[in-house]
Amino acid sequence: DDDVLARDDDGGWAPVKRRDAAATTREGAAATMFERAPLAPVVLVLVGPSGAGKSTFSARLPRERWTTANQDTVSNGKRGTRQQCVRVAKRALEEGKHVVIDRCGLSRQQRADFVALAREARPPCELRAVWFNQPVSVYQQRVRMRTNHPGGVQGESSVRVVQLQMRGKDNAPPTKEEGFRIVRRCRFQDDVDAACAAFCALPAAETAVEFPKKSKPERTLDSVREPSVVEDAVADAAT
Repeated sequence: DDDVLARDDDGGWAPVKRRDAAATTREGAAATMFERAPLAPVVLVLVGPSGAGKSTFSARLPRERWTTANQDTVSNGKRGTRQQCVRVAKRALEEGKHVVIDRCGLSRQQRADFVALAREARPPCELRAVWFNQPVSVYQQRVRMRTNHPGGVQGESSVRVVQLQMRGKDNAPPTKEEGFRIVRRCRFQDDVDAACAAFCALPAAETAVEFPKKSKPERTLDSVREPSVVEDAVADAAT
């Protein structure tokens, strides 16, 4: 199976063979992931359940070029909402920084706000995804051994949380049809390390972006409740 999809010369999509992880260098990984340095910032959406290693991945990215939107800590170090993550991401993009979305993102609906954000930007942002696709038992063992996790997803009781996340009826891997220019599938830790090296090597964006002004919708009774908050409590417990 090919792990990377990229644009071909005709503007279509074609698989790109992943080189042996042992031979992958930082520069080589960057060349595989990026045909050129993007002019606009990258929106990198991480996809995987609790325990996948998304926050560890995010923490390795250079802070001078990357901003993390982590739902477990987005509200002054405490768990927040999806829309708070959107606001953090938008502000960073306007400053010309790349953004990594540290949420589970297991379904298209969970990723939709961030896909839309990348598309709405002017110029449009580069939309990428890293899909953590290791065995569920690996993730369960990680949350079992956790301590002091900001989202509280730790210990034996959280093993079932991972199970429920992975059984979501709407779960779907990220695809080019959603708008992702490249999807990196990580089935082994070597895959994760190679993907992280590529994004660490990504140069700074050459320009900041702007977003079209939107008129405020009328406030109705239906608009008071934010459905994603309830859904996110289990489905989007960050890594």
